Amino acid sequence: LLVMYWVFEATKEPRYFSPREFLLDDGHLFLMLTINFMGIMIGIAYYNAESFLYLLRQTTQQLQCYSEWFLGKNLLAQAVDNPSMLTLNRRERAVLFMDIRGFTHWSESQSPEIVVNMLNHYCEIAEQSWHSSDEVIKAKLTGDEIMIVFQSPHSAITVATNLHQRVAKLLANYELGVGIGIHWGSLVEGLVGSHKVKAYDIIGDTVNTAKRICDVATRGEVLISKSVYESVYPVVGTPRHLKVKGKTEAILVYPLSL
Repeated sequence: LLVMYWVFEATKEPRYFSPREFLLDDGHLFLMLTINFMGIMIGIAYYNAESFLYLLRQTTQQLQCYSEWFLGKNLLAQAVDNPSMLTLNRRERAVLFMDIRGFTHWSESQSPEIVVNMLNHYCEIAEQSWHSSDEVIKAKLTGDEIMIVFQSPHSAITVATNLHQRVAKLLANYELGVGIGIHWGSLVEGLVGSHKVKAYDIIGDTVNTAKRICDVATRGEVLISKSVYESVYPVVGTPRHLKVKGKTEAILVYPLSL
């Protein structure tokens, strides 16, 4: 910019081709100082803008990470495209529960650090079983208990088989195992809470039934309800009736062949 100004002035007044003559003019000197000052200010503004954009990108990535923790990657993507996905609605879902058999007794003899380290490893390995599935609506981790909500019983069965195989290898090192229960039915899902504090949750007897089936599944066993069986007809063992907590009538369940 300075060179352009110098050439422009020199074409009008040849003596200004000499830098000395050009700078002896107070007006030229003032303009050059002004242009330099403006260049410095523009540079500072550009640096600040770049810093702000970097901070904005970092904040956006962090917020996306937190949102995926609470909603899940698939649900978050759907909610961005269609916010009504988060409103309370009744839907048909497959619900899977899994927890570690003998965990409470085992944890009593371990330090908190060992327990937390094992749980983190357990959850990390378990997540690999469903992370790539597009049919996972929500996954919730509470201690040693894992709950996963699926769009269909087929995907729940597929993930359950993979899930069991993965965590069984890890838990064998601790002489522990898991029980898994799956039920298919109607439930209500969406944002629940107050005006300022909300969480995406699922509510209904389908959830309770899946939890009860999980509770009675023995170590290394995957039990599915009759509604799941009728939906997928997998290779299963001999069905049996189980009396579970909170139910007046026994539930017919089928052990899944692993």
